[in-house]
Amino acid sequence: VDGQVALISLVGRANKQLDFTAAPRLSLGDHVWIDANDNGLRDSGEVGVAGVQLNLYQDTNLDNQYTNGVDALLGATTTDDNGDYLFADLFPGRYVVQVAPTNFLSTGSLAGLRSSIGNDPAPDPDNDQNNDDNGTAIAGAGVVSQAIMLAGGTEPVTDGNSNSNRTVDFGFFGFDLVLDKSVEQGEIAPTETLNYTVTISNTGP
Repeated sequence: VDGQVALISLVGRANKQLDFTAAPRLSLGDHVWIDANDNGLRDSGEVGVAGVQLNLYQDTNLDNQYTNGVDALLGATTTDDNGDYLFADLFPGRYVVQVAPTNFLSTGSLAGLRSSIGNDPAPDPDNDQNNDDNGTAIAGAGVVSQAIMLAGGTEPVTDGNSNSNRTVDFGFFGFDLVLDKSVEQGEIAPTETLNYTVTISNTGP
């Protein structure tokens, strides 16, 4: 078999350039507390609630709110003894924080309580305002925030970190009133005055 090969071109090694962006890891969180006067603000002396479970969702459909069955669950955490919580190692994006419905069961940390209504409708947590209630109650879904947009270097620096948003707070209000009525006299004449004592006490938070 005779043949001839003519070299018409040469393909050598190619230099390829790839660019990588280093994105900072972000964090999101803050506080769950008893809003004793139900004004939607965390006032001096109002205590945090320990053991509250919070879930973090990605705002998958970008509608700025929690959408059941659509938004993706990313993780869960619980508040510490002071009522503080934190989701760490997050990428830039839109997130929704949920106070899990299980917290309101009879054995839950928020049993008998409801979301603060003093500042309803709850403000957008993206306003970076600290110590205000950002929760809205949704039937069957507990209490949720609107979506928070996290971006590197743009978060409030009240905690000294521009990659951390520590302003997503949840206030809860509740009471358990007990009324006791007693009479001071065992016997009384028609012209005498009968004295009653009525005592109301709050055995709840």
